[in-house]
Amino acid sequence: MKLFTSCFLTLLLPGLLTSAFATAAELPKDLKWQTHSGEPSFASQNAKTGGTLNSYLLSFPLTLRNVGPDSNGAFRQSINDNQLGLVTLHPNTEEFVPALATHWAVGKDGRSVYYRLNPKAKWSDGKPVKATDFTYTIEFMRSKEIVAPWYNQYYSEEIEGVETFKEASGTEVVLVRLPKPKPDIVYYTNITPTPRHFYKLDEDFVRKYNWEITPNTGPYQISKVRKGKSITFERKKDWWAKDLPFFKNRFNVDRVIFKVIRDPAVAFENLKKGNIDFMDITWPEYWHEKTNIDVFQNGYIHKAQFYNDAPRSDYLLTLNLAYPLFQDRNVRLAFHHAMNVDKVIHQVLRGDYSRLQGISQGYGDYTNPSVKARDFDLEKADDYLKKAGWTERNGQGIRVKDGKTLTATISYGQSNVAPRLVVLREEAKKAGIELKLKQMDPSALWNSYLEKKHEIAFVSWGTQFRPQYWGQYHSANANKAQTNNLANIALPKLDKLIEDYRGSTDKKKRQKTAYEIQQIVHEEAISIPLFEVPYYRLAYWPWLKFPDVPSTKTSDRLDPFNSSTGGLFWIDSDAEKEVREARRKGKKLKPVVLIDETFRKKT
Repeated sequence: MKLFTSCFLTLLLPGLLTSAFATAAELPKDLKWQTHSGEPSFASQNAKTGGTLNSYLLSFPLTLRNVGPDSNGAFRQSINDNQLGLVTLHPNTEEFVPALATHWAVGKDGRSVYYRLNPKAKWSDGKPVKATDFTYTIEFMRSKEIVAPWYNQYYSEEIEGVETFKEASGTEVVLVRLPKPKPDIVYYTNITPTPRHFYKLDEDFVRKYNWEITPNTGPYQISKVRKGKSITFERKKDWWAKDLPFFKNRFNVDRVIFKVIRDPAVAFENLKKGNIDFMDITWPEYWHEKTNIDVFQNGYIHKAQFYNDAPRSDYLLTLNLAYPLFQDRNVRLAFHHAMNVDKVIHQVLRGDYSRLQGISQGYGDYTNPSVKARDFDLEKADDYLKKAGWTERNGQGIRVKDGKTLTATISYGQSNVAPRLVVLREEAKKAGIELKLKQMDPSALWNSYLEKKHEIAFVSWGTQFRPQYWGQYHSANANKAQTNNLANIALPKLDKLIEDYRGSTDKKKRQKTAYEIQQIVHEEAISIPLFEVPYYRLAYWPWLKFPDVPSTKTSDRLDPFNSSTGGLFWIDSDAEKEVREARRKGKKLKPVVLIDETFRKKT
């Protein structure tokens, strides 16, 4: 996030560039600088460096760019996690701690934050991180050359300006100013730099940088790309931040290799062979059944369940309003009541998951407790469909109207999801609805979502510090490619609430507005809430070692890179030799199921 101010004419006149700094004398005299470098460590002093972590990707990314066409895929998170902001969030205390900035001070206007840059901060190519790299973010993100309308709009409207100062000591200071005061001001001004020395913005940007490896500021950098096969990250041995208190004893493995394995079932076979070191097995069928085999019972692979207390992913079936069938709200409501999600939870998911009640769950005072998911109710589904004119059924029991059947296709990416969707499909038949299931390669699937070519999108949205609504629900992103408004919803009353939420200066009012947004999304019935789960589960080879408290309050996966929650584990080479030797000789080890309830939410 970034923008212009009086110091930088370049932001008033895109394409011009100035490197002028304001002087220390122009900084406000009464700034109260703060830092939280003394926040409690959650890394282990026993951590060792070295080794290779072998992981996998379900599909190869379509680009290494983190903006522009085809960039909005799952792999982008690994790229972005290695680009630090000015500060980062302590995952357990939820206090901000130093990253690229050593100190920060909130201005009296309530919409400005000053950040002192760490003079040791460097890009991966050895160039120092400069204050002008933050002003360049504005120029970059607002430019039409990157072909990223959401970023163009956000960086134009949500941040008023970025100014730079130089203190008498030579320390550079970045000032980030919002258009209006806002709660959580540090969060909303916590921007990332863009390497001015690396990029050239022109009409060839998208093609030129499609496979370029951009310099970053984090602990790892891409070192090898085998297109369609694998991507390797190398740890920076001389990473400038490795001895900062918050980062010490973290990011321990020398390299991380992501191999393309396009199916979780195939990935599990690779795990059993030792070709990958760990795998998320939160899925009940893996936790209960597929791990009931010798390689786990003999103690060669361990299981772990780590509870968390964090915002929940919006795990949804999103109905595309551009599909004529779903332009009738009665039909959408009927689909809600025809989805037997509870049966999926109890029959397929073994009761391990809970029903998601709506969007924005787990955000405390920002979650509307009155919003509840609609129950499976065939009588209500029948009533709504009759209102919509779907009164007749064909020989197969599917409703027909004007010669057309009541049919919609659910698109999804992972094969293990199929049993859940099969139950929904069979139950929906009772309401006279025909659901077709279409599995796609995950990259192709996400691209089809962004191009709005889906009918029903099976999707799980990531979480943020506070609920966000602009990308998914504002009309500015409806019926437009490469945006996240997958429902294509466009309602003036919803737009106004989203704009009020973004611009609110009062925390209680903002929470109230979030309630109203969630209520309208519920009333419009554009997404069917599915599941939530308060933990994540791993299968891992025991040469992966963890701190005494193995995960954090907000962790939702084993993450090698994330500046807030990632990089806690390490590889014990001696343990690897012992386990491999024991397996080779057929020597049984003690089976291990690690359950950590440190952050289990009390109910």
